[in-house]
Amino acid sequence: MPEIRGPCLGCGRRKPGCHSRCADYKEYRARLDEYNAVVREAKIAAADLRNEEIEAKRRMTKRMGKWKKRGWTR
Repeated sequence: MPEIRGPCLGCGRRKPGCHSRCADYKEYRARLDEYNAVVREAKIAAADLRNEEIEAKRRMTKRMGKWKKRGWTR
């Protein structure tokens, strides 16, 4: 994870409500939003893969259960 530091730490122009006017903060926020979108997509893709693996295991278990009931082995 790259370190994305906010520009506000140590800023001499810092005052309450300055985020709406600060160009440095707007640039920082845009980069952070892009990074968060990439991370979010990666998490969704990983969750989809896990769900597919779980579903495949469930189907296999169901088939194995039918074989065991009939006395078959594999």
